[in-house]
Amino acid sequence: MALSFDYARGHVRLEALGDSDPHVLDLCALHAERFDPPRGWTLEDARGPEAAFVLAAVETDTALAG
Repeated sequence: MALSFDYARGHVRLEALGDSDPHVLDLCALHAERFDPPRGWTLEDARGPEAAFVLAAVETDTALAG
């Protein structure tokens, strides 16, 4: 997952990984799911439906390991 910030608008965008842009932060599926934007900011979740399957697999792996 990729996370980008628009500081001027107070906006955060969460999306599937794309081109490697130095202004975009990469997150694993578990941390992307748990991310909360800064107080007063808006969050746009543009990951698409495939993100739910990735998160389910990560949570299953975590439960089995713990």
